[in-house]
Amino acid sequence: MRRPVPGRILALRRREFDAIFIALFGLTHLLLFFLVFFVLHQSPHADLPSYYVPEAHALLRGLTPYRDFPSSYAPWNSYLDALLLRIHDSPLSILVFQIACDILSVPFWIGFTRRFLPEDIVRKAAILYMIQPMVLWDVCIEGKNQACISLLLALALYLIARYDLASGVSYSLSLVLVKILPLIFLPALFLGARKRTLWLLGAVALPAVAYGAFLWHGIDVTAPIRIEQRLITGGDLPYLASLVFGRTISAGLSSAIFLLTVAATVLISNYAQIRTQLAAERLWKVLLAILAVLFTVLLFSRKSDPSYLGMCFFLICIFVAVHAEQTKNWTSSFYAALTLVVMLVTSLWFQLLPFYFKLHDMLWAGDKSAIAMFVSQSLLIFCYAWFLLAALHDLLSQRPNRFIKPA
Repeated sequence: MRRPVPGRILALRRREFDAIFIALFGLTHLLLFFLVFFVLHQSPHADLPSYYVPEAHALLRGLTPYRDFPSSYAPWNSYLDALLLRIHDSPLSILVFQIACDILSVPFWIGFTRRFLPEDIVRKAAILYMIQPMVLWDVCIEGKNQACISLLLALALYLIARYDLASGVSYSLSLVLVKILPLIFLPALFLGARKRTLWLLGAVALPAVAYGAFLWHGIDVTAPIRIEQRLITGGDLPYLASLVFGRTISAGLSSAIFLLTVAATVLISNYAQIRTQLAAERLWKVLLAILAVLFTVLLFSRKSDPSYLGMCFFLICIFVAVHAEQTKNWTSSFYAALTLVVMLVTSLWFQLLPFYFKLHDMLWAGDKSAIAMFVSQSLLIFCYAWFLLAALHDLLSQRPNRFIKPA
């Protein structure tokens, strides 16, 4: 990670680099998509055929989300997917849309980070993002809707502190078109805005209309939250505890711990953001606050999916690139470990899911598969914890980051 960006890449003018990089980024995505679905003839899997397409088809039959069929997603998510299926009734229509979102997000991620970081760090992070296997898998093969959130969040950050109303609107679209999860980023973005009242107006107006329309018709808009609360996945501390001790933490206790840890992270982040005066440093703190709350959620939520990283994986790459320049080698090591283990954890989870209630006994009996599950889950959690602590350390540091360039 400490290797400098090749001189030929740094010698390119910004427009030249952007054009070449976005073309290569898009080509990589499309080639992988073509290889998997048209050369290898694989079928779409994961959430795409299990949730996105059935919910869109239900909407096309005249049914209403939350009232007529359960949904974990935002009010307009099924409408968006239904529109895509009207164009071409295939799961690949939604997948191509997610690929397009990921490609379109890149210039906004780059544009945002150029406002406070030198060009060599931005370009190193961009290259890291292009070759990140988890992003390629989740977007080009599974079509996860985190790519749509990534685009809207990148646009919101690109506009923040310059066009705050538009930034708020872009952020709010993620809450009504995709899912409620990006709500965790609201405090960080709010404090990053220059005209905070205007930003907040843009952020709440559209959700008020979308969710308000459902409430007006007597539809319970809290249904997605209640559905998610009942779900348990691997890759988090509650699951690791149940794997080791053989007992699942009660939903009430788990929720209390989750809310307390998220609240603590938000308060620490807010404190750090409020006391920051320089405009460029404030943007860096927004990035850190977003990462801190994301890794807190991944650590302490009973429903924790590594694909959530896709909402802002470019920011993780920026964080790693900055630490590499500061010769903080541990961050690079944990990034490499995260890259490797995140794919392994997902694969093992689905392989061993039929043995969910037996894994504790299998682990203590020395079963190799259960041991592999324990080791991979532990390593993933160590990676999450490292990035959380590193982000909080940088947030609370009183020394200005020497790589932050003046606004």
